[in-house]
Amino acid sequence: MDKTVLLAMSGGVDSTYALISLVKQGYKITGVTFKINNNANTIKSIEDASKIAKSYNIKHLVIDYTDIFKNEVIKYFIDTYKSGKTPNPCVICNKKIKFGQLDKLRKKLNLDYLATGHYANVENINGMFYLKKALNKKKDQSYFLNQISSNILQYCIFPLGSVQTKEYVKSILADNNIEILNKKESQEICFIEDNNCVKFLKEYIPENEGIIKNINNKFLGIHKGIYFYTIGQRRGLGISHDKPLFVKKIDIYNNEVIVAEEKDLYTDNITIKNINILAPEFLNKKLVGKIRYRSDEYEIEDLQIINAFVSIKFKEKQKSVTPGQYLVAYYNEYLVFGGEIT
Repeated sequence: MDKTVLLAMSGGVDSTYALISLVKQGYKITGVTFKINNNANTIKSIEDASKIAKSYNIKHLVIDYTDIFKNEVIKYFIDTYKSGKTPNPCVICNKKIKFGQLDKLRKKLNLDYLATGHYANVENINGMFYLKKALNKKKDQSYFLNQISSNILQYCIFPLGSVQTKEYVKSILADNNIEILNKKESQEICFIEDNNCVKFLKEYIPENEGIIKNINNKFLGIHKGIYFYTIGQRRGLGISHDKPLFVKKIDIYNNEVIVAEEKDLYTDNITIKNINILAPEFLNKKLVGKIRYRSDEYEIEDLQIINAFVSIKFKEKQKSVTPGQYLVAYYNEYLVFGGEIT
């Protein structure tokens, strides 16, 4: 019997490569595109995905998840900024929508697997399934998958995980006469059409002026709302100083932004919550961690699990640790756990 798979299709380069790869492997494919809003990017994705599905003669579903996305992702995004933290909507979207809802649909349709265009890998070791980094380390997206359920991994297929370069992906599409080679990479925040985060937030959060001060409580200026700022930010502060200043802390209770010199931005102790452990047997191994997607990995010297929190000590101090972002730990290529920085 043919193995069946539910493929998330965005109409972009990566999910289209995933489709071609699954076809070559003999899977019986059902494509699905989630409608998460009514902006031009979403409509174009649906049109492109439908066109590609038709060219490969596969069933293609378009499911309206606008309300779910609004309640699970956009609300989280706004509420996190309101609380003075910096959200990571991709992590939450992968947990709640791209894998949470995708797996529910897979079960409903009685399909064997689910597949996406993420750059990641799954490895089966003696019946245990582990999330691993992609072969292409520059494109690896395992960080963004740190909150998905470990129970889903056994059903996941990531065709991009074994691909070495983006150029190879594009060459395969060219060989198959797919005309989306010049399509732009997806935005970091897909539901903000013009990628103007401040403009988007102003629709939901009223401006509320407050004080900008340094770590010695010296008044330096006025801000128009704490959601304009994030930890480590240097540009756009609207203040002058003889040395460069960066946002060190956002004080939600006093509506204040605290700034400091670069030397004051470092710490080696970090606490995380909402920890999701994907490989518990590696917890006692020599781990490395990263505090944001584009940061380097550093050795974790010690970790302590205390109730719902995990205290982590790095061997080297980390710069601009940002509450709301996610700390992820690896053992070699395996993602061991991830959690939200408090």
